[in-house]
Amino acid sequence: MEIKLVIRTCKRIDTIEKHTLKLIENLSYKTYIFCPKDEIPLYWNKFGDKYTYIDGGNEGTHICNLKILEYFDDGEKIVQFDDDVIEFVQWNNINKFEDADLNYYINEGFKLCDENNFKLFGFYPVKNGYFMQNLKEISYGLQFIMGGIHGFINDKLLKTYDNFRDDYERTILNYLKFGGCIRFNKVKANNIIYKNEGGHAKKRDLINMQESVDYMINNYPEYCRIKKCKSKYPEISIINKPPIL
Repeated sequence: MEIKLVIRTCKRIDTIEKHTLKLIENLSYKTYIFCPKDEIPLYWNKFGDKYTYIDGGNEGTHICNLKILEYFDDGEKIVQFDDDVIEFVQWNNINKFEDADLNYYINEGFKLCDENNFKLFGFYPVKNGYFMQNLKEISYGLQFIMGGIHGFINDKLLKTYDNFRDDYERTILNYLKFGGCIRFNKVKANNIIYKNEGGHAKKRDLINMQESVDYMINNYPEYCRIKKCKSKYPEISIINKPPIL
C-alpha cells in the first residue's frame, strides 16, 4: 500500500518550509498538509499543487489528529510529522550523531509493524548518545513514541483526546490494542519543543499542562506516572512494559 506523509500544522506557514518541508524534500511520497481552513489559500499561493491541503481545524491537536484518522481509510500507511522537525539523526555507537536515512526507517518501520502485527513505530525521544549506547537497536513493547515523526497504520477507532500529550496517549492505546509498537532506539527526530512561534505553543501554560497530566494519570494509571524533572511544566513518563504476545 502506498505510504502517505502528513504534516500537522497551525500558524507556521513562514517557518514550515525551513523545517519539516526541508527535511522531507527528497522523499517521493505524496504529502498532505493539515492546517486551519483559513490557511489553505495561503498554502496554495505559496506552494501551488505540490502538496495536498486539508482542513485540520484550529481547535487543538486532538481535533487535527481526529481529522487525520477520519480522512484516510483504515489500513493506510501514514507517516505523521510535526511542522517544526529540524533534523533526523542516528547515534553511530562511537562518539557522534550522523544524518539518518529517513526513507529507510520509514520502510523498515512499516516492515517491522507488519511482521509483528503492530500499528505504530517511532524513534528515541532524547538526543543523547550516552542514554542510547547501551540500548537494543529496536524495542517492541510499551515505550514512548514521540510525535515529532511517527508512522502508523490507520485505525479510525484509535483516537487520542489529550491536547498536549497525544503522543503518550497514542503510544498507550496502541499497546493496549495491539500489544506493542516499534521504536528505533539509536535514531532521533529533533523538533523545536515549546519554543517555536505559532502552532500550539501559546496554549501551553501551567493550568493546561496540569490538566493534561491529570487526564493521563487518571485514565492510564498502570501505563504512565508523574516524572520529576527540570521542566517548567508538570511532566509524565511512560511505564515501559514488554510486548503482549
